[in-house]
Amino acid sequence: MSRRALTVPIGVACLGLLLLAPRAEARDRTDVVTLRGGLRVPGEILQMSLGRLGLRTDDMGRVSIEWLRVTQIESTYPFAVEFSSGTTYFGPLHAGADGELLVGTRSVRLDEVVSITPVDDRFWNRVRANADLGFSLAKANKALTLSAGGGFDYRGEMFGTSATFTTYVQGSEQVAATTENSLALSGSYYFKPWRVSLLGGLDQNAELGLNLRLSTGADMAYAAIRNSFMEFWLAAGLTVAWEQYSGVRSDVAVAGYFDATWRAFRYASPELDTEIELSLLPVLNDLGRVRGTATGRVKYEVFSDFNVGMNLMYTFDTRPPDETASRSDYRLTLSVGWTYRR
Repeated sequence: MSRRALTVPIGVACLGLLLLAPRAEARDRTDVVTLRGGLRVPGEILQMSLGRLGLRTDDMGRVSIEWLRVTQIESTYPFAVEFSSGTTYFGPLHAGADGELLVGTRSVRLDEVVSITPVDDRFWNRVRANADLGFSLAKANKALTLSAGGGFDYRGEMFGTSATFTTYVQGSEQVAATTENSLALSGSYYFKPWRVSLLGGLDQNAELGLNLRLSTGADMAYAAIRNSFMEFWLAAGLTVAWEQYSGVRSDVAVAGYFDATWRAFRYASPELDTEIELSLLPVLNDLGRVRGTATGRVKYEVFSDFNVGMNLMYTFDTRPPDETASRSDYRLTLSVGWTYRR
């Protein structure tokens, strides 16, 4: 079996693992969230990010609360509380003065909080995951294609790891099946508004004539904007890749790496998650060649943990080693998805 054929079942297997992964046993629901007007809601704080606090309750199940409506939050369990300045405090949560929160003994303003994440000893309380299934309209033959994607993130107090993958199979009666697959791995160290990461990846794209690319590298990223409803990250680094194109001898490409990622959440109806990412990789040992990817994603939560979305991805290579291959590819995907600890 060819490398190209192998990547599809690998991606589908990863998606299955995400969907079947066991959830953490719920801890005691003794946390309390106080809303405007004095309403106190007991439950288990799951996470706060992009303007939304997730709370699991006994009577209403999992609910989402707009962060701007929260006036107090209390829990005896430890959390990582991150602020727009990039500073992170760790500790239990206590009610402070009006508009303030005590993280351990440190007082902070609620409107400066950008995320709250459980950091107790249970592995699944430090994890985020997502999975998507859908159909695509792609350039290769204008045929509908089956696509899948997913991600897995683990965040400790200072270190984090992540894995993301995408895969699709596209074909029709007129042309042979074509595929595109990617797998990205990273391990990161966080300090204030900065992040340093080691990177690894696997890519395959039949439309671009790429049989296989194995890459590794490192980057440093800076959070230019972080608040309760928006994030904007800038990153730069260096990558080394082994590439195998159709009809061309394999070679090594050393490239710079530049990335910009913007993500925003709209809480008011309709509730939307939006993300735009642009990556550029100028090849240093083949001057004039530039690879890149532009991605846009929009998701709408239908009900708790499940969403519908639209993804647009454009990939290009200004001078691919295979001169007969296309220099660009795009994919528009309509999907249904699942999220664990968004």
